[in-house]
Amino acid sequence: MTEQMKHEEGFEFQAEIKKLLNILSHSLYTHKEVFLRELISNASDALTKMKFYSLTNADYEGKDIPLEINIDGDNEKKTLTISDTGIGMTKDEIIQNVGTIAKSGSLEFITNLSEQAKNDSNIIGQFGVGFYAVFMVADEVRIRTKSHKKGEPAYEWHSDGTGKYFLNPIEKANRGTEIIVHLKDEEKEYTEKSRIQSIIKKYSNFVSFPIMVCGERANQITAIWKEPKKDIKEEQYTEFYKFISNTEDTPLFHLHTSAEAPIQFSSILYCPSTNYETYGFKKLEHGVHLYSNKILIQSDCKLLLPEYLRFIHGVVDSSDIPLNISRETFQDNRIIHKMKSILVKQVLTLLQDMARNEKEKYETFWRQFGRILKEGCTSILKTRIP
Repeated sequence: MTEQMKHEEGFEFQAEIKKLLNILSHSLYTHKEVFLRELISNASDALTKMKFYSLTNADYEGKDIPLEINIDGDNEKKTLTISDTGIGMTKDEIIQNVGTIAKSGSLEFITNLSEQAKNDSNIIGQFGVGFYAVFMVADEVRIRTKSHKKGEPAYEWHSDGTGKYFLNPIEKANRGTEIIVHLKDEEKEYTEKSRIQSIIKKYSNFVSFPIMVCGERANQITAIWKEPKKDIKEEQYTEFYKFISNTEDTPLFHLHTSAEAPIQFSSILYCPSTNYETYGFKKLEHGVHLYSNKILIQSDCKLLLPEYLRFIHGVVDSSDIPLNISRETFQDNRIIHKMKSILVKQVLTLLQDMARNEKEKYETFWRQFGRILKEGCTSILKTRIP
């Protein structure tokens, strides 16, 4: 018996966790890849906490360590490793954060979740338990972590997701958390560099900290919607539009706004220069993407703007929305409806100001999109424009 095994302690998962793990193991999910998004989101949170802690405290582990996320896949060992240099965890924090559902409701909620799991692929994260999504692809998971607090020992947590987890002290030089995912045989694709990069581009491209995949940075785009308008140049707006719309066109105009009350969100909305519906192309799709703290929740969200503004592209980001809430909850979410109301008023106010003060530009807009805008005449008349 090794020295490490002598000090290993076994723990039972909280009842709600056991129920959730069973759901994840036996339900059908169409997007297993979200597990990586959840782990990156957790790593980003740990780095953000470390960043703010370092601003107000001088005594902590690893002052010279850069704040970043590293991801490496090993095809032979069938492992995926996600590590961060964030705030780390003590033994008690591991038990609290990984052994229980601190933010969940009750076992009743998890039971209700089980009933809809097979036809709802977007429940991961709804109860603040996104970490457990990893067991959709893993036979075993190991967490190696060292707290930023000086003098705290490092620990390893490991579990196969069947009801128990184990803790033992380890040697770890630097603060932060390393998650080693032992993948199921059929999930080896998640060791591939290109697959990892594609998931990051889809969900986590705007994370503030560097995400290094096999030594190469995967996230290169700045979340300019979070930046002050005065700091952003016109060409940056244009380049960002080209990125999110996957086009080389220049937008006709953009609207960069933020709101603090009654809900907090930031957004950049764009109007294309051309309406391709008039050229016989299919009906335009909604092009506004919804984010929560720079992590993608839903692409082309149809609930943020009405049908008569379907030509608008852009990004809306709100920390008030939980990451990847269920579709059913999403449709009834009052925050979504409130954001929609604010965004519609902002777009219509901009168009009204343009009609008064930039007539030539407005006429260009009207020639392209006036027919679509007319579809919403009834709704527009009901909307009070300040």
